[in-house]
Amino acid sequence: MSKAGLVDEYVILTRPIAYGAGKPLFSSLADALKLNVLVTAAYDNGTMLRIYTPR
Repeated sequence: MSKAGLVDEYVILTRPIAYGAGKPLFSSLADALKLNVLVTAAYDNGTMLRIYTPR
């Protein structure tokens, strides 16, 4: 869906935990996905909320 340009917004929530393995979020993209930041919020427990739109 990202490759076809069908996504209007990306809402990404991250937590401060590292496991040392996993899948990349955008591994299927051949080229860089250029994004604009709409919203950034940080919470007391370290969680970060970010909302992006494609350029």
